[in-house]
Amino acid sequence: LPIYIYLIKNSKLKNVKVAGFYFQNIIHSKQPYNPKSDYKLECEKLYKLDGFTNSNTNYLNKLDKNYINSNMIKSLKLTEKGFYVYSKVLDEEKIDNIERIVSKKIDDAITNILDCNFSINPKRIGTDLKGCEYCKFKDICYVKEENIINLKEQNYKEFLGGDINA
Repeated sequence: LPIYIYLIKNSKLKNVKVAGFYFQNIIHSKQPYNPKSDYKLECEKLYKLDGFTNSNTNYLNKLDKNYINSNMIKSLKLTEKGFYVYSKVLDEEKIDNIERIVSKKIDDAITNILDCNFSINPKRIGTDLKGCEYCKFKDICYVKEENIINLKEQNYKEFLGGDINA
């Protein structure tokens, strides 16, 4: 999803504002059952958009007219004190920061490809060796412990530079 932000902001369109970016889960292994709730309503909850929303309500209103208690976006609610604590909202500065991070990563990838730099350097977050998890060459790879880069686990607010309690 961050790459889509990069692509749209670097397109020929002018003054692009991102209202939000989301996944929509469409395949569910089991349907919910709650005898105290309406089955149809519970099923609709499964298909809510899951992602990040721009905190600017002018943009948000164009995306979801019912954003105060959204039926479209997961955990999005507005209270008297502001957004609900579980709402995943980002201000425009953080969304722009995502675009800058993606742009730098793309530039780094281009440089590494042009320099023929294809070093083995998988990433480990905590005990999860993320760099090898999906690699189709892991059975024949010569990765050594010294090649692994250990990363600190962060939540999105830490990563984008914000107050964890915001």
